[in-house]
Amino acid sequence: IGSVLMGVICIGVGALGLFSVFSCFRSLIPFMIKIVQAVSGVLRENPMLLVVSVIGSLLSIAWSLTCGLAMMGARASLQRKTDDEEEAGYLVFVLALLIFLWGAQVCYNACHVTYCGVFGRWYFNKDQGTALRKSLRASMTSSFGSVCFGSFLIAAVHVVQVMVRQARMNAQEDGNMVCCVVLLLLECVVSCIGDILEYFSEWAYVQVAVRGVSFIEAARITYSMMTCSNVDYIVQDLLINSVVSLGALLCGAVGAAVGAAAGFAMQGC
Repeated sequence: IGSVLMGVICIGVGALGLFSVFSCFRSLIPFMIKIVQAVSGVLRENPMLLVVSVIGSLLSIAWSLTCGLAMMGARASLQRKTDDEEEAGYLVFVLALLIFLWGAQVCYNACHVTYCGVFGRWYFNKDQGTALRKSLRASMTSSFGSVCFGSFLIAAVHVVQVMVRQARMNAQEDGNMVCCVVLLLLECVVSCIGDILEYFSEWAYVQVAVRGVSFIEAARITYSMMTCSNVDYIVQDLLINSVVSLGALLCGAVGAAVGAAAGFAMQGC
């Protein structure tokens, strides 16, 4: 009974939060619906975008496996070493983590720039029929340097976050509460910087794909766009992301309900 009551409370809190979001941003919903309809139309015109997503996922998995095997080999070779060699091993670990995160971000952002190029060509009615091919070629050639540079910045922030978290855990094990609190605050700051940089770079890559500019120039354009007068567009973008999240949540809920029904049916038999 207690678990059922807790589940009902969680569902109620989630429903209350969804109702609050709907009440606060209901004036933005019509525009959001138009954007979702446009996105679905572009996806119908360019179904091979899903193939690009699958290829990017496979490349990311292959990169993860390669880096994982390399890190396992490095760890095995650095066992039973002296203190100096252990410090060198820590630096190797940090470098390996940076390379791993960098490669994963490159796979993701290359696909993101390709998508933005397709949508940009659709909006300006250019290169219809060859939008995907030209966007993919641009993301892997002329815009690839911008993809790598922005991905490196994000990966570097994540590495710093991991290092700060590890230092905080070490301080916690040693019982140094002052250092633990300071590092916890620093970890929160670095985490916020990472989240802001990730969101900012997504908009910057739109400029890279549509205008063909460098990442630095795209960052300047994005900064000029993200002013107080354009905050509404940022909120609408966040609401569109919520559509995908709610869709995934709905699919998960339906799957859980079907599994529960099948389980009860099998028990009844």
